[in-house]
Amino acid sequence: MKIKNFIICMLVTICVFSIVTPAFAVNNERPKSIVSSSSGDLCCKEHTPRVGTRAEELYYYYRIYNGRAQYRIWSCTFAKWKTDWIYC
Repeated sequence: MKIKNFIICMLVTICVFSIVTPAFAVNNERPKSIVSSSSGDLCCKEHTPRVGTRAEELYYYYRIYNGRAQYRIWSCTFAKWKTDWIYC
């Protein structure tokens, strides 16, 4: 009797933990809106993401020149040097 109850409990446990729940994919489509054109036709127009401002990306370059440390700032955003060589 104990073995039969144990086997039933094990089977129920295996069945409970083997149930697969469905996974839902995330909808990554851009929202669309329906707009009427000048000719009166309806068409879909996609919303473009808003453009935001970003900080300028800068890199600091270091060197030893005549025994003294110097640095210079390079702008990756505008692809040009921001400063001349400056002593540290």
